[in-house]
Amino acid sequence: MKVLITTLGRSHFIQLASSLIAAGVDAYLLQGWIVKNAQKSWFVRMAMKLLGRGESFVYGMSKRETPELSGRNIGDFGAEFVQAVLERTIGRVNSWWWNWSVKMGFKLHGWKMARMLKRARYDIIHVKSGLGRGGCIRVAKARKVKVLVDHGAGAPEFIAETVGNKKLRPSSYWWSVQEDCDEADLLLVNSDWVKETFLMY
Repeated sequence: MKVLITTLGRSHFIQLASSLIAAGVDAYLLQGWIVKNAQKSWFVRMAMKLLGRGESFVYGMSKRETPELSGRNIGDFGAEFVQAVLERTIGRVNSWWWNWSVKMGFKLHGWKMARMLKRARYDIIHVKSGLGRGGCIRVAKARKVKVLVDHGAGAPEFIAETVGNKKLRPSSYWWSVQEDCDEADLLLVNSDWVKETFLMY
């Protein structure tokens, strides 16, 4: 069984992929920017200052690699870079542009994953909700690949209404997240509370 796991940035997906590989699963991880020896990288230090982040940024970057991931860890600097630049420039204008910035980063990452699915055979893809845009889930379904979407926040409609105080609309980043959740063969949530918010809708 060959599994492709995707995320963008530091998250539990890195530990998930490492654990699956250690258990003997033929798993690969597509994530954001990967830097060899992040603690010593001047480029990471420069990015830390430009982004206004502290030492935790360097620490987080160093956690993106584990011994188990050697040869199975695929970076996507482009999508993470584009998203970070857009969020910190036009994304500061208003919420519409922030949502658009996040969606662009997620779509770029989804395009890369779709290309990977076309080049190699996988049995399962494990997708962080929102990253299935850019044709990723469509390509997976066409190739009979099972799609597991991993969602760690409340249901998108719940978030839009309670946090954003408005109805969920296509312009929202959460709309893309909802589409992934709808198209999944299996939706994995991380708590009973998240499950209840989905059942509410």
